[in-house]
Amino acid sequence: MANPATKSTAGPINKCEGTPLDPADPLRANSDTLQAMDDAVSGRNLNGPFETVDEMMTSLEED
Repeated sequence: MANPATKSTAGPINKCEGTPLDPADPLRANSDTLQAMDDAVSGRNLNGPFETVDEMMTSLEED
């Protein structure tokens, strides 16, 4: 009988043709995602803060 931990990792390993965590690219993020993450950390290209969800949704719909 297979160990549950082995079963839960076998799918991602097979799907990725290797381990799902690549030390060279642990986030497996594309350039747009990496840029957005960098912007968030640096405080660039941000909207808000918003007082209500409606304000936030209006801002999203404008973009």
